[in-house]
Amino acid sequence: MLECLARIRSRTRSAVSGDRMGRCVFDVWENVPHQGRAFKKTTTYHGTEYAIHLPAISIYTYSGVYLTLGQTVMCLDAIADFFNNQSVSAFLGAFAAFLLIAVNDWRRERRKVKTLRAEIEVNRADALAKLETARRMRILLRKHNSVAPAPVLRFNTTFTRQLAAEVLHHLSIDQRRAIEGLCYTMEAIDGLFDESLTLSQKFTTPLGQADRIFTAEHLLKNWGDIVANLKRLLEMCDHYLVGNYTQLVNKQYDAAAYEEP
Repeated sequence: MLECLARIRSRTRSAVSGDRMGRCVFDVWENVPHQGRAFKKTTTYHGTEYAIHLPAISIYTYSGVYLTLGQTVMCLDAIADFFNNQSVSAFLGAFAAFLLIAVNDWRRERRKVKTLRAEIEVNRADALAKLETARRMRILLRKHNSVAPAPVLRFNTTFTRQLAAEVLHHLSIDQRRAIEGLCYTMEAIDGLFDESLTLSQKFTTPLGQADRIFTAEHLLKNWGDIVANLKRLLEMCDHYLVGNYTQLVNKQYDAAAYEEP
């Protein structure tokens, strides 16, 4: 048995004690037959000794376990040496920085998508306020034969298009078409407001009776078009905010359905 242990120990030391750094040394097996234990193995690793009492099982089983543990330690040392290399460390640092930048860019773009939605909500609120203004102007002209020329704040379509351009790869085709449709409608409404302002300012200059009647009728029709288009814009914004992009771009909008008496 002792000869068998000596052969196993010799074979094991040759398998696991070849660490070129000299950091792992497996020491002796001792025969300890008392208290139901057959062997004791003392291991020295990084200057610290560990004593393990092993039950009386087949010595070939212990030799297999011993070889496996030794190979595992050698693999861990090889991995540690690999990562201790300066080139590998530099590569891992650069890769980690790349991942950090990519994640930050993705988060920034997702925030821009949310900002784009918030901008549509702002435009909807502006459209609602402008609708009340147009209704008041229309009533003032029809019932009191009076006009109040005043400029109206324009929709900020430039910022909306800029946001959309920065996150195009996060938007579906219908969503992009919906944003363009909203911007086009808002710009058309701004044009109607500019035209109404120009017509209203004509009443501040001397006009003949025929010119006054013609201008008033034109202005009244203009206010009616503004009301109808603003109501359509509010519906389009509602479709966008709930995600009905396809319905927003494919619906056939009938102007008569939005006109007010």
